[in-house]
Amino acid sequence: MAKIFNVNGVCLPEMHYMVDLTSRLEAIKKMVDAGDYFTINRGGSMERLRR
Repeated sequence: MAKIFNVNGVCLPEMHYMVDLTSRLEAIKKMVDAGDYFTINRGGSMERLRR
């Protein structure tokens, strides 16, 4: 079975394309630790976070 992009529900590595976000999460943690603002944009839903 060919992999597909999944935008709804749980992603399964054997069925769906996956993205490694480790480096982004490390950068976000540094921003939170420094008290900086950042924005998460998830397909039309946006949240602004601050420590």
